[in-house]
Amino acid sequence: MGIQNSSIATYSKLLPGLTNLTRHIRYYSLYCWLLSEYDKFEVAGQTSLHQYNFIRRAELAMALIMKEQNVGSVVGALFVSQGRYKQIEDGIYDIADGADYESKDKYWTFKSGAFGQYYLGSLIYYELVKIEEGRFYLRNKGKELMLSEIVLMKTSGNYFLNVFWMEVLKKKQ
Repeated sequence: MGIQNSSIATYSKLLPGLTNLTRHIRYYSLYCWLLSEYDKFEVAGQTSLHQYNFIRRAELAMALIMKEQNVGSVVGALFVSQGRYKQIEDGIYDIADGADYESKDKYWTFKSGAFGQYYLGSLIYYELVKIEEGRFYLRNKGKELMLSEIVLMKTSGNYFLNVFWMEVLKKKQ
């Protein structure tokens, strides 16, 4: 016979799909937005690993941005606080080096990052995301949530977008 923590039992009833590891609710809309962005830039023949690395790079970029804001409770914060990321020059980071799954020293060991380890189950449960042939796709509810994230980003500034896309464009050159 086991005894379940009463707080876990309570929030499981009130908010099914959320876990005690789901620290930031906004990640749900962020991940929906990232999947939408990936669809825009996907090239034929890419494997699911390309998509995983796309998401992983965004998670690490977010940790680097949050470090500058003195926020440490985000995915990848420990990696960043330990200075394990590669800095090319002042303010320019090699995000792929610390984010891509193939990297030796990476911010997260789970193949699809914190997205796959902590958030994917809830995203599937709430019918925001689906998996087909090892790849993640937005469902209609996920597309609606993604649109709300775009509105939030436009009102809060484009700092994250600029940093993230600068890294993506640098890799394409």
